[in-house]
Amino acid sequence: MRSRHSFLTLLVGLVLVFGVAVQAHAAQPAVVGTWTSEGCEPRPNDQFVQRTFTLAAEDWALDQPIFADAGCSTKLLNFHVAGTYTIGEPNATLADTYDALFMINSIALTPLVDDMAAFLNSAQPGTCGAAAWQVGVEQDISATKGCSVFGIDLSQPIPEYDILKRDGQRLYFGARPADGGFLNTPERRPTSYAEPLLLQSAAPVAQLPSTAAASSAAQSTALLLALAAIALVSGVLVLRRMAQPQR
Repeated sequence: MRSRHSFLTLLVGLVLVFGVAVQAHAAQPAVVGTWTSEGCEPRPNDQFVQRTFTLAAEDWALDQPIFADAGCSTKLLNFHVAGTYTIGEPNATLADTYDALFMINSIALTPLVDDMAAFLNSAQPGTCGAAAWQVGVEQDISATKGCSVFGIDLSQPIPEYDILKRDGQRLYFGARPADGGFLNTPERRPTSYAEPLLLQSAAPVAQLPSTAAASSAAQSTALLLALAAIALVSGVLVLRRMAQPQR
């Protein structure tokens, strides 16, 4: 009898533990869908962005135009990033938040003003896109392992350790570090949130196409360096345009 009682106690314990594990897994946020910025979001160097995140079951894509003004009316460059992601364990300090790992497979740029296209064309051949840059024409830079004039190096795969939280119709990613650093180690995972994204469609998303898959995903350090470089160059372009005589 004692043996049977011990076995039943063990069995009940396993069922309870398993049930807790299933509940914890089920509590992960439902993020599949299309999410967009609620407004014009400020960034360093007087730049502004609007984000559109599309999340499938395992893949993600970000379209992020960079604007010259706080009303997000003058586009300078469009930034498209695609890759895969996984949602991990609950975050150790933030309630209703999960750790997430984002991997980058491809990056594409679209210059939207003449000065930006000219700047991209100043790169040495084969170091920033395979063809000449034209205004309004997207070009993948994965084939050339990045873009030299923006300091984008896609040859070193590095993960992006982020966080995710869903609150009703809003989705929160982690805030970027105040010191301008990267999320390339678990210790650099954010401890606060960026501006929320608003759900536009929760319809299931098919596997997202990747323009060019890297041998290994995740070039987040290169991505962040690129964004900083793009912001700096965009700021110079804005000043240059402001200095031009009004017509």
